[in-house]
Amino acid sequence: KQCEVSEKIRKKYSIDSSSRLVIYAPTFREDHSMESYNIDFSGLLAALQEKYKAPWKILLRFHPSMSERMVIEKELREQIVDVSDYDDIYEILSVSDLLITDYSGIMFDFASTRRPAFIYAADEKDYVEERGFYWKLDMLPFPVAYSNQELMENIRLLEEEKYVRNLEDFFSLNQVCDDGNASAFVAEYILKKAGCI
Repeated sequence: KQCEVSEKIRKKYSIDSSSRLVIYAPTFREDHSMESYNIDFSGLLAALQEKYKAPWKILLRFHPSMSERMVIEKELREQIVDVSDYDDIYEILSVSDLLITDYSGIMFDFASTRRPAFIYAADEKDYVEERGFYWKLDMLPFPVAYSNQELMENIRLLEEEKYVRNLEDFFSLNQVCDDGNASAFVAEYILKKAGCI
């Protein structure tokens, strides 16, 4: 199944099988500003290639109203793929080797894969004032960057075993115990309460 999903996505977007995939999936901004989406994509690709010794493609996942306003430099168009039109974000996550987001809950969905997720919080102060957080960023198990330089450094310095330990500690502290059967458990609970089983 996983191979089929990967093949389908790579075929749809003409992505070769040798490239590893990083998804950049930031949250929507009420003011429709693009200023906070200022990742240095050239630097990101260089940092990833240096760290993992492999070619990478960047998948962009924006809100539809933001996607159409994203300008990609001509020389990077071969390495950056806009997947905002793909219906199932979970299929995109399942084939991604690494995630970069800002304040989106998508980081928790991706964390279940135990693959690296990074937070790029260029406009943290403004976002907190506008919408607030459930957790302060320093309470999360993901490396946080406030600038492109910090983001590249976090990628280069990532220790994956330590990262996974931090994830496990966070899950334990917050009593996250997802085993992939949550829907079945909830359905059975409802049916029992209703006296159906």
